[in-house]
Amino acid sequence: MEIASGGTQVNLALRGKASQRDTYGDDVASRAIDGNRDSNWAHKSCAITASTTNAWWRVDLQNSYMVTSIIITNRGDCCAERLDGAQIRVGNSLDNNGNNNPVVATVSHIPAGVSQNFTLPEPVEGRYVNVFLPGSGDKYLQLCEVEVYGKPKPTEVNLALRGKATQRDTYGDDVASRAIDGNRDSNWAHKSCAITASTTNAWWRVDLQNSYMVTSIIITNRGDCCAERLDGAQIRVGNSLDNNGNNNPVVATVSHIPAGVSQSFTLPEPVEGRYVNVFLPGSGDKYLQLCEVEVYGFEKKKSMHTSFLLLLLVETASVSAQVNVAPHGEATQIDTYNELGAASNAIDGHRTSIYYSKSCSHTATTTDPWWRVDLREYYMITSITITNRGDCCAHRLDGAQIHIGNSLENNGNNNPVVATISHILEGRSKTFTLLEPVEGRYVNVFLPGTDKYLTLCEVEVYGQLKRPVNWAIRGEATQIDSYEKFGDASNAINGNRDSDWAHGSCSHTGTTNNPWWRVDMREPFMITSITITNRGDCCAERLDGAQIRVGNSLDNNGNNNPVVATVSHIAAGVSQSFPFAKPVEGRYVNVFLPGGKDKYLTLCEVEVYGNIKETVNLALNGEATQIDSYDALGDASNAIDGNRDSNWAHNSCSHTGTTSNPWWRLDLRDFFMVTSIIITNRGDCCAQRLDGAQIRVGSYLDNNGNNNPVVATVSHIPAGVSQSFTLPEPVEGRYVNVFLPVTDKYLTLCEVEVYGNPKKTMNLALNGQATQIDSYEKFGDASNAIDGNRDSDWAHDSCSHTGTTNYPGGEWTWGSPTWSPPSPSLTEETAVQRDWTELRSESAIPWIIMEQQSCSGDGLTHPSRRLSKLSFS
Repeated sequence: MEIASGGTQVNLALRGKASQRDTYGDDVASRAIDGNRDSNWAHKSCAITASTTNAWWRVDLQNSYMVTSIIITNRGDCCAERLDGAQIRVGNSLDNNGNNNPVVATVSHIPAGVSQNFTLPEPVEGRYVNVFLPGSGDKYLQLCEVEVYGKPKPTEVNLALRGKATQRDTYGDDVASRAIDGNRDSNWAHKSCAITASTTNAWWRVDLQNSYMVTSIIITNRGDCCAERLDGAQIRVGNSLDNNGNNNPVVATVSHIPAGVSQSFTLPEPVEGRYVNVFLPGSGDKYLQLCEVEVYGFEKKKSMHTSFLLLLLVETASVSAQVNVAPHGEATQIDTYNELGAASNAIDGHRTSIYYSKSCSHTATTTDPWWRVDLREYYMITSITITNRGDCCAHRLDGAQIHIGNSLENNGNNNPVVATISHILEGRSKTFTLLEPVEGRYVNVFLPGTDKYLTLCEVEVYGQLKRPVNWAIRGEATQIDSYEKFGDASNAINGNRDSDWAHGSCSHTGTTNNPWWRVDMREPFMITSITITNRGDCCAERLDGAQIRVGNSLDNNGNNNPVVATVSHIAAGVSQSFPFAKPVEGRYVNVFLPGGKDKYLTLCEVEVYGNIKETVNLALNGEATQIDSYDALGDASNAIDGNRDSNWAHNSCSHTGTTSNPWWRLDLRDFFMVTSIIITNRGDCCAQRLDGAQIRVGSYLDNNGNNNPVVATVSHIPAGVSQSFTLPEPVEGRYVNVFLPVTDKYLTLCEVEVYGNPKKTMNLALNGQATQIDSYEKFGDASNAIDGNRDSDWAHDSCSHTGTTNYPGGEWTWGSPTWSPPSPSLTEETAVQRDWTELRSESAIPWIIMEQQSCSGDGLTHPSRRLSKLSFS
């Protein structure tokens, strides 16, 4: 008989949900996955069904795994024979409560209190593990612990996301790249589908940028109409571009994909290819429409096993790949009781629960004691296991809170509470499985109250390292100029660190002054690090001294943004990371090489890591109103109080009276480019009342704002649910209305959230024409002051400069006609002395007061003032 040991694998059952046919007393199903092998029924760690026919117990692993072994602990204080003949079943089906899944093992007999390991000959795929006790009559099914071990089902990478798409021609603006944007949205109007013009032998192609062993392809068909158009399309895979790739072998043919459906084509054997084509043969009016094409496979020259393992490590994060990450962290606590109770004892990897074994942390008696582990990196945490002291005082841990987050405010104790310890028995280890993974670097155990000790004999933290995203790949690159066709700016964000320039994967400027390269991330990010790969085949020293600049401004092509790092030297072909002490906000990342003539700037890859800048719910700063109010509990402002509570009685929902065409409106107090709106429906009743409501966004108050454009319509939001409406394109507006176009209706909103960005302003001077009284020399031209460059060193030729004169002045002209001069009563002296805001409001004239700092022979600066006219068209 094989007595079980969990080994180094993770028990997947701990993160699952257990159920059973029925329950004897309070011996609920979850006791069999509490991480405790205690086999004494009286200790309340065993699951037991009532006496029944065909008793069963099941754990839902929450995901599909390749199960390799199962350990069952039998009851120890009596009745071991009751488990004889039980079947262990594993699979993905819930037919017959999962009891129709395949039998992978049968229990002949497990002695009382023993944990027996059932190792499967081959891994079996399944989400559900059942223990089924067949037979009629009085059958009890008793399980004191069920442990499930295995590996994740391998998940491959969608290679198409990194490719470049093209097609025969294009219908309107439905470009080929829309079919590899990672979005399966099948509604053509949402602009995520590629469509060719009506043609003969229409085709679409993705270049994967490298040759892969392709294993499967998923195609999403258009959903809003015309699904039959794709019938008969051929999928071709290969390495040839003959006939635009349409001569490559056919690996599958589309018979029919229903509207909006994503259909997978799994190839019998992997097929090598760089190019994947969808080819629609036939003459006449053929449109080829693809709302998403996904390509899965692995790199050539790697075994599938190695490839899947690599993809698993890089692309997936799954329970079985998790380890206890706490031992690699750093622990601290409010204070320490004595030399036996150091904070680090709680992450030494031992569950020893005897304090004098020097394996438990222990604070002194204090108010609100706390303990914290710094994981040193960011994780998506799925569960935490805590071992309580075993030699005494188990009750001391009652009421302790577990906090997870990224903040060190209040020593990390202000991070969100994810679990509270009611009680852990002496010496026991209890696992707290989180409903959803929680991001965090810091895990705190906080014990609120006075005169408290906090003792922890082990804290284990399970989760996945948060995989950083290289946001540069999704950006748009540009540079001062290009050396030749191989040196395009976009080569530096193609996801390829190949450092040989001849391979066409490096950007390269011509020889110039102050060369620069820039990536537009398309929206602001909080950037944490940037990695640069230098050229490897020659000339590594050319990058020495390059500045990395990050910010939100395009002044001077973005080269005026703050310098966040400087390249001293990157060896040939090396990728060097530049991490920042604090995240830096910016949409634009520039690499700028200052210096004189004859400078080349070559970059073989630029990677940008960080997080999207958190958006603010604009509604919180707005003002809400509605057609009328049902009563005092239904005020319009309740829908923007920041509270998604969906119970109307809790006074957090707006509610109109019954009326025709009821409406609710939010004034954002300024103009924004609105990108998404979230609406929370009432949860305690009447969810259907909101069906058909229109969301309108605009800048006008005609008809109380209800004439503004409709940007979304509510089909149905289930009771208490918060539904997000993401707009295909940002919509400008100050007013957001929810309008219900029916008679005798109530309009109830438990929260309305509005997200977006301020409407961009433009520096009008950039489009103007500057002049001045005269110029000091060629470097001091008036136009230098409106070149978009804030460089303040005159020698850099970016400043205007007059000659020495009495009242230098100039006129900035955007065209004609110009505004009228000021009233006769306004003199230079009075204008200088009066507030500019008052002046502008009184006379509405574009006159400005200018100061000229003049240097005289005495070495002092003498300011002079002048009233100067500003002209607009």
